[in-house]
Amino acid sequence: MPSQSALQRVPARERRRLALMLLPMALALLALGLVSTVVSGPLGWKVVGGVVLIIACALLGIVLGLQRSAAITDRQQAEQQLDATLMGAVGACGSSCGSGADACDADCAIRTLPRN
Repeated sequence: MPSQSALQRVPARERRRLALMLLPMALALLALGLVSTVVSGPLGWKVVGGVVLIIACALLGIVLGLQRSAAITDRQQAEQQLDATLMGAVGACGSSCGSGADACDADCAIRTLPRN
């Protein structure tokens, strides 16, 4: 099994929960930054609004990344389950079934089917 990154060690459910907790804060900062930048006022408030917009965009990027990584982890787990199911179905033919000269013949494939 390949080594896991620090993000992959956190379960997908926890990553989704963190993303959902960060999303309202990011949206509030985005609204605050937009309002303070668009509304006429002193230049200092516009600069602060721009900084808040940058922070909000960074938080939204983190939220998107957490959601995507959780989805990728779910797809990888589903693929591993499918692989395990297929390997169980191959049974006696093993992984050599269908590969070149050692190809699994029809008799081998039929023998591995479950009997009633």
